[in-house]
Amino acid sequence: MKTQRTHLQFGTLGWGEGFEQANFFPEDLPDEWRLTYLSNEFNCVAISVVELQSLDVDVVEEWVDDTHDQFGFYLRIDAVLSQESLFEKLSPLKERLRGILLEDGVEAAAANGVRFIDLKPVLIKGETMESVVRLVAGEGGAVIELQQPLAPMEVRRVVERLRELSVDTLLFVPSAGLMESVATFETISSLLG
Repeated sequence: MKTQRTHLQFGTLGWGEGFEQANFFPEDLPDEWRLTYLSNEFNCVAISVVELQSLDVDVVEEWVDDTHDQFGFYLRIDAVLSQESLFEKLSPLKERLRGILLEDGVEAAAANGVRFIDLKPVLIKGETMESVVRLVAGEGGAVIELQQPLAPMEVRRVVERLRELSVDTLLFVPSAGLMESVATFETISSLLG
């Protein structure tokens, strides 16, 4: 039976830290416009549960207003915190909350049918890629942190491995060469059909 191939969707971890190094946002772009700008370049973003703690539901409603209808959000749980109020805060996202990323062995309580993506380290068979600082994935999603953009053959190996793991969304940790890396991943993902 042939499995259906889908192109990867791309996003980032947040829209704050690391983007100066990536030279992603125009220097004169106001901070409150960053999410809108990001949503024009990517399919989704992951929000850290730690950042969400200090926000209220009105800010989350603004995120919905500031992004296009197909733009998705992930909640990244990387610390053990009280989660009940978090899901209340995220309620304006509705179906745009695509999943909950669990990192570092953190466990979470069920959340109204939202899928959990338990991120584990990914090994690429027969290949040592020194530029990959971290690659973690779970069913449906992955996070990659790069020191520098990968060569096209390295990207191919990563994309093929992510497909084996049923990953449809790849989130980048913002770093130098971010858009070059995303462009290469988009091209290779498209070429592999």
